[in-house]
Amino acid sequence: MIKIEKSNTNKAWVKLLNKISPFAAKKTIYYLQKTRFFYAWKSRSDEAKADIEDFFKTMPLFTHIEIETLNRCNGTCPFCPVNKNDDPRPLAKMTNETFKKIIDNLAKLEFNGRVCYFSNNEPLMDNRIIEFIKYGSQKIPNAISDIVSNGTLLNEEKFQELIDSGLNKLVVDNYSDNLELNQNIQKIYEKYKDEKFGMDCKIHIRFANQILSSRGGEAPNKKTAKKILAAPCFLPFDQLVIRPDGNVSLCCNDALGKITLGNVNEQTLEEIWYGEKHINILKDMRENMRNNISICKNCDMIATKKHNLFYG
Repeated sequence: MIKIEKSNTNKAWVKLLNKISPFAAKKTIYYLQKTRFFYAWKSRSDEAKADIEDFFKTMPLFTHIEIETLNRCNGTCPFCPVNKNDDPRPLAKMTNETFKKIIDNLAKLEFNGRVCYFSNNEPLMDNRIIEFIKYGSQKIPNAISDIVSNGTLLNEEKFQELIDSGLNKLVVDNYSDNLELNQNIQKIYEKYKDEKFGMDCKIHIRFANQILSSRGGEAPNKKTAKKILAAPCFLPFDQLVIRPDGNVSLCCNDALGKITLGNVNEQTLEEIWYGEKHINILKDMRENMRNNISICKNCDMIATKKHNLFYG
């Protein structure tokens, strides 16, 4: 079944306010987000610290891996440092060999965490993505596979292909300043809303023009955090983010790949994860929080093991 995710933008009073004043509606959503951060950041910080201490007791492998097969997006989101109007990255496309090497490595590890066939991109722009998901579903059947898409390239045929590929979860970020389902998503929703199928599908109705996290100081509409947060972040202790050229970023907020931990064409995933560069960064985060890590200084996200996304 397809579900429309409950969120602030899906509340009746927000939709009514948006009809009266779209500016006021967006400012209200941002205020609610900031208020939530203000009242919860201390407890979230303490939770992250505890999670990091637990990590160093056993030094487990990552439980979340993102594979960006094509570093392009067709969206214009003003909060994204790599939207189609503001993407400084040279075009890069992961080779089939590199992709299979990653999946085969995960199969050797008997990986049962989360495999994301996307990162800072629109995954459906890669016409190989269905075949890639199928390969992953066969090789690492115990992993949870998912993609997040803006849905602009989705139609009924592509939606059925995703179901048949073995994908476990699809999240559609339906960007609409009218807070309505876009026409193609409406058609899919009407056809599949009462059907049962193996893929979990959620639709988020979101404002196209939002202010979210600073994304390590790279978000076009929120360049830096006001000050360095006195809080650590758990993302580097849990994520492995692979760019199309095989380079591994520190976390999903490093969209431009400013910190590279290694390359999957030259090393195994375990070698990169337990490599000196990565471990030193993790130790620095534990001892000094984000003060010495360039991409983290201007980031206002606090992630914990339980809550991956939390920002002001």
